Amino acid sequence: NSRGDSSSHDFTNSKSNDHIKTRTTKLAPFSTQSPEDVIGLTSVDRDGIAFPSKIWGDNLGKPLPTNSWYQNFVSHDAENPGGNSRVYTAPYMIDNGPPALTGLGVHWPVMKVTDRKMQMDYDDNDGLGLGTKSENVKNEYTVADDGELSPLALCLKWGEHMSTRILQGMPYATMDYFR
Repeated sequence: NSRGDSSSHDFTNSKSNDHIKTRTTKLAPFSTQSPEDVIGLTSVDRDGIAFPSKIWGDNLGKPLPTNSWYQNFVSHDAENPGGNSRVYTAPYMIDNGPPALTGLGVHWPVMKVTDRKMQMDYDDNDGLGLGTKSENVKNEYTVADDGELSPLALCLKWGEHMSTRILQGMPYATMDYFR
């Protein structure tokens, strides 16, 4: 090991072909110490809108994606029904549903075209609602803690009642219901 560190990782091609020569490269981590301890960097405490919203649920202690295509669904604006929670999944526009429904609204995009611009939009009155009108289900969702967060998908759940997975480029929309 060229760095003199005995804690190296073995990245080896486990498949061997007779005509391909494999090579083992051992890499050591650059550091195993915290930057806060070594060079005195301090952490940042965030509050208000700079702190992640409660929608992240049990994921709040984990590293969270920023600037993701689904950011409007996890922002502070989305905590309130009717807030800014529209995302474009291609080909659908998804929002947090009509006012009388706890769940999602799925809309086909509409092109608004003038001689100077083209704009992707959707009609609030034209779409499919996936959810429930039950008064037993609160109109609040959280990001499901189902493993590693994905840059292509977001799993939302409404308590123990229902959940959905929103995917970039999804060909159809679904909602799972639980008793």
